[in-house]
Amino acid sequence: KISLRRQRMGSLPIEPEDYALNANALIEQQRRVLEAQHRAGEAAKADVPEDEILEALCTMYKGKPLPEDWDPNSHPYFMTDVAAEEAKGNPMVEGFRALAMPDPPEEIAEDFKKKGNDALKRGPKYYRDAVEFYTQAITAKSPIAKNNSVYYSNRAAVQLLRKNYGKVVEDTEEALKLDDRNVKAYYRAARALSSLQKYNLCIEKCEAGLLIDPVNKDIKKELAVALARKKDKDDAAKKIEAANAKKLMEESSKGRKVRDAIKERGIVMGQVVFANPTKAEPTIDKEGHIHWPVLAVYPEFAQSDFMADVHEAAILDDCLALLFDPANPPEWDPAGRYVQGNLSVYYASEQSKPLEAQGKKKIDSDEDFINSLLSGSDRKGVEDDYARAAKSEWKKVDVTKPLVEILQEEGHVVGGFPVFQIVEKDSVYERHLLASPPDKV
Repeated sequence: KISLRRQRMGSLPIEPEDYALNANALIEQQRRVLEAQHRAGEAAKADVPEDEILEALCTMYKGKPLPEDWDPNSHPYFMTDVAAEEAKGNPMVEGFRALAMPDPPEEIAEDFKKKGNDALKRGPKYYRDAVEFYTQAITAKSPIAKNNSVYYSNRAAVQLLRKNYGKVVEDTEEALKLDDRNVKAYYRAARALSSLQKYNLCIEKCEAGLLIDPVNKDIKKELAVALARKKDKDDAAKKIEAANAKKLMEESSKGRKVRDAIKERGIVMGQVVFANPTKAEPTIDKEGHIHWPVLAVYPEFAQSDFMADVHEAAILDDCLALLFDPANPPEWDPAGRYVQGNLSVYYASEQSKPLEAQGKKKIDSDEDFINSLLSGSDRKGVEDDYARAAKSEWKKVDVTKPLVEILQEEGHVVGGFPVFQIVEKDSVYERHLLASPPDKV
């Protein structure tokens, strides 16, 4: 016993491979039609009887016999009076004319949009194709603005899936220019802006979209997320700002303490004369002692050492012992002449302009500056500089003293940090140094 079970078949899904199969079948069918047309034409030229021509044409209809009352003049191939056939309402005349005319741009654009939608549905492997189809829909230049807005918005949707957030923002802006009520464009723009951490702009897009569609759940959700993330970002920024402000206040407080301590000791600070290789500055410790960066210069060899932290109570001779270890002499002194006990140390007095003296002079504007030039006050300042340079001289340092006492000596103006010139004692170069003005060294 054989039972027959019939089943209603729904529409089967079309796979990408099916398109190639259908295309091959269509090409084969067209080839057969063209061959039949060609044979019919050749037969007509050779005065072949009409019956044979009709038989040849039958192949174009897959072997189906032609109706007995078929009029060859009704077919465009045999038509002799096109106007008469058009007057009769022959659909083939209008059909062939339609084939000769290009499709309207709005239809072309819609066709590409459908292809883009199909590619999008097929999954990530076809996202690039979807972008290309939507781009072709846009370039078709449909006269319908809302349709063009949809094409831009759809392309933005694919770019959102590909995480090309900048492209999403660009496409949604174009979409909203064409249709400012495109809710999907607002939503997609908001998502892209949120991913770019531009939460203020994201919130603006969400709010604009909700004005058009107040109950849109997707936009409401995106708005809530953006508000929460913006709050977290603002809170983090405030913490950083507070920490920076605290650090600046601490640094400012330390700076004031150092300045007050220097002033209490009667040390005169002046303009920086030598470059500071480490940007080190005087600091003050918990006990209130000043720590100085100190530059030691060896003019005979054009060499120097920079000590970043020297306690104000340190004896200068102890510092020299650290700089000149007999077991490890500097490379630039192979003869070993620069050793503790065989050195002379100098500083230049009045070499730098005191900072307090600078503070007394104030020029508020270009007019004040010109007036100061006309009144001769600026020349007086230049004269002061020359006079100070003339007074500047080499002062020999008692290396048994602590650093603070050396800095307190009359005429010692500290140009940002202490600088000492060190030469071999009783040497030719010491005599050369003393014979040269400090501003020439």
